Amino acid sequence: MKVLLVEDDVAIAESVATSLSNAGMNVHHAVTGADAITAAKEFAPEVILMDLGLPDMDGLDVSKCIREFSSVPIIIVSARGDELDRVLGLELGADDYVTKPYSSRELIARIKAVLRRGLTDDGSIQDQDLMEVGPVKLNIGKHQVSVNGSPVSLPLKEFELLEF
Repeated sequence: MKVLLVEDDVAIAESVATSLSNAGMNVHHAVTGADAITAAKEFAPEVILMDLGLPDMDGLDVSKCIREFSSVPIIIVSARGDELDRVLGLELGADDYVTKPYSSRELIARIKAVLRRGLTDDGSIQDQDLMEVGPVKLNIGKHQVSVNGSPVSLPLKEFELLEF
C-alpha cells in the first residue's frame, strides 16, 4: 500500500513513516504543500495523510487542490482539533480527521477503514481514478492513457485536457 505522508515536522514524519513501514506500507514523505501536490500526481498514493500546518500553504488548500485531479482518500492529521477545523476539512474533501496526538495503531486502523470503503466485491482496491470510454482508458492518479490496451504517451497538458 502506497501512503503519501505530508508533514513538515521531521521528527513526527520519521516516527509515523517507521510505524507505517513496519505495518507493510510504502511511505513517501512530502514536507510542503507544493511537494504534496506533485507527489500526489507522480507517486499515485492509495491514501494521503495530510498535516494542516505546512510551511508554504495550508493543508486544507492542498487537499482542495488534490481533489481537483484525484479521489484518493485523504486523512487529515493535525493538532488543530476545533470543531470548525474538523468540519471544514471534511467538507473540503477529507475522508477522515485525526487530532494529534494519536497512536500509530489508531492511525493504521483509520487508514484501513478509509481503504475498506473503496474495496470492490472481490476485495481489491477500487481504482476511483480510472475512467473508461470505449477503447480509451485513463488513469488519472497515475497519468496513464491506453487505447485498445496499448499505452499512449502524452505530455502533461494533453493528459489534463483528457480529464475534462
